[in-house]
Amino acid sequence: MAACMLAAACERPQGPNPADAWKPNIIVIAADALSPTVLSVYGGPVPTPNLDRLAREGVVFTRGYSAAAASGPARAALMTGRYPQRFGFEFDHGPAQRAARERLGLPPGIETVAQIVQQAGYNTYAVGVWHLGGNTEFYPTKRGFHDFFGVLSGETAYISPRAPDLHFAPTKRHPVPPARPWHHQVVRGPASQHVLNDDVYLTDALGEAAVDFVRANGDRPFFLYLAFNAPGEPLSVTTRYYQRFAHVADDKLRVYYAMISAMDDAIGRLLAMVDSLKKTDNTLVVFTAATGCAAQAGVCACQPLRGGQPSFYEGGVRVPLIMRWPAALPAGARYDGLVSTIDIAPTALTL
Repeated sequence: MAACMLAAACERPQGPNPADAWKPNIIVIAADALSPTVLSVYGGPVPTPNLDRLAREGVVFTRGYSAAAASGPARAALMTGRYPQRFGFEFDHGPAQRAARERLGLPPGIETVAQIVQQAGYNTYAVGVWHLGGNTEFYPTKRGFHDFFGVLSGETAYISPRAPDLHFAPTKRHPVPPARPWHHQVVRGPASQHVLNDDVYLTDALGEAAVDFVRANGDRPFFLYLAFNAPGEPLSVTTRYYQRFAHVADDKLRVYYAMISAMDDAIGRLLAMVDSLKKTDNTLVVFTAATGCAAQAGVCACQPLRGGQPSFYEGGVRVPLIMRWPAALPAGARYDGLVSTIDIAPTALTL
């Protein structure tokens, strides 16, 4: 449905360079382990004013589904527009499988949406959780992105365990605040240079990297993939966000809600930068999540949906999906039909 609306709206302008005259910017934002029912835009308990704004100015999809119930395969589907089972990417791989994991990832022969738009003249940038392979051949700059800032694996520590303003909620997988081991370091650039920034809350750092890219991009059309690890494990947040939810008695839930609030703030700063550069009308913004909430963390806030990640019950695969493009999509629209995150890549490629 979204693809049909976009295709109908995208009448190409005439002139000496019609192809260059109509290349919308594309921003794809993906949260981790997030069910729509927790967000205020879907009637949930966590205020998300910036996502609310996207919804008012765009289209809310009420029945969006991930193509997988595990983060890595879900992100592979998002990047390719294909079911991950078709190319053997079906499972996440943990840190204990170091040798094997370095050989596993999104197969190099599988084309990504970033590779296609890069060939069309877009400046491409990936920020956040990659989770599509840590070895050289899987690196983002080998898969269609001009640059990268983020982490190659999942479940990275958000901030140093010694940070004075850290609020941490223990789970079975993370009983104590973790540090960042070798496979969870923040890296940047084609050379995968380590960034020593564990004194900065990671959600804030990822948001600022995205803002910096948009600010520096100039007039070239761009494709930005912003993949937060929030609100996935380890459940960690700083005081600035934690204090917003003093009314929540369950501390684990309070931290989880605060992590969502931090992500919404980061999205707001990115939207403000797009506004300030007068690029809002010609920028498609997509917000979704890799999977539904993480049941294994014991904080699966997805009622009335059943289950959660990594199950294929509704709670594990139902995800938020919002699209805004003022030049082409109706404001304040709602779509109740079935859609999937595998639709995002082909939709972007119709523009």
